[in-house]
Amino acid sequence: MRHRGARGIFAGITDPRLRALLSHWLEARGDQAVPERRHIDPTRVAPLLAYMWICGKVPGTDRFRFRLAGDEIRTLIGKPVAGAYIDELFPNAADDLVAALETVLRTPAIHYVNGPLYRDGARRIQAERLALPVSEQGALSTVLGATIFSWPHKRGAVGAEIRVGVEPTIIPVSQLS
Repeated sequence: MRHRGARGIFAGITDPRLRALLSHWLEARGDQAVPERRHIDPTRVAPLLAYMWICGKVPGTDRFRFRLAGDEIRTLIGKPVAGAYIDELFPNAADDLVAALETVLRTPAIHYVNGPLYRDGARRIQAERLALPVSEQGALSTVLGATIFSWPHKRGAVGAEIRVGVEPTIIPVSQLS
């Protein structure tokens, strides 16, 4: 796990839409550790909406459920995402994904990863993902994210699976200026 400050993560993010999301998140948080979800303005990141997702920790459990997933995410996965639990949607990678989301919330931290994050059969799908903590009515239980990827072939429902093992960059929000 690599750690870098905010300046370093901006340099590492290749997709300008993800840089815009991080910039808006930093602005929306003001003098708080993390922004309230209600302060995230979808119009500020409109070109990214099809690639965005929101995942929340279910109170009293160790499970995370997707609340929202953009059209491109749903098409990549090949099935409905909103309302699904991580362990149901990605059983082969659930432990790693839950651990990453827990890190985002408990630390709290920015989580960024770039590499072959999905596979469609034998094909690897290159993706860039940014996951950010947001609070809801003061409770830190929600992760706002976006995953940008290149289609492995003609666009269409793929049924891609998440691959694990790509090293993320984790930046605790306490290290942001």
